[in-house]
Amino acid sequence: ETVTGLLADFFISKGYSVFLTVLEGREKALSENHRHSKQMVEMPSPQNTLLNLSFIDGFIRTHKIACIFNQGVFSQAYLKAPMYPNILFINTLHSRPFWEVHKFLNSKLGALLALQKGTFRKTKILLRYLLGFLHPDLTHPHIRRFYRRQIERVDWFVVLDEAFKKELEFKLYQGVTQPKIRVIPNPLNHPSDTLSSKQKQVLYI
Repeated sequence: ETVTGLLADFFISKGYSVFLTVLEGREKALSENHRHSKQMVEMPSPQNTLLNLSFIDGFIRTHKIACIFNQGVFSQAYLKAPMYPNILFINTLHSRPFWEVHKFLNSKLGALLALQKGTFRKTKILLRYLLGFLHPDLTHPHIRRFYRRQIERVDWFVVLDEAFKKELEFKLYQGVTQPKIRVIPNPLNHPSDTLSSKQKQVLYI
């Protein structure tokens, strides 16, 4: 949300009109210091429903949108990119690639099983967990198709670090460079204030 607010403020300062379509109400969507300058619209239903995707279609046409930033790649709005060849579609990944696999493998088996109902679902999770020891990609066999679709349907797929770009190219494209995958680190606002006094403290996490 902070990055979204910073980006919107930057483009507004350059004279662009910026619209934010959000799933929750205006008071929840962004931090307070960013809300004043946004044209924020709440979508009519939960994410990725047909009603929401239809709403986005109408919004694009009504406001003559030139560029769409899909923040976080959770919205499937990018699947509409082929319908709008004159609009720049940008998917942004705000975490490491294949985070779903890493989260699954770093979870405790007992906790994963507790979330499942029924013997069939528990057995499926157990097998998936055991396959992860043979090879991480075996835990989520669809994940490669999921990422390739996110990359190939849009104009840019933005990641935070050069290492993330190389990981995607290695796992999905046998190491072949993909021009669509771009690297843009998170923008940071460094405070100008300096500490007047410092204490000898250690924070261990």
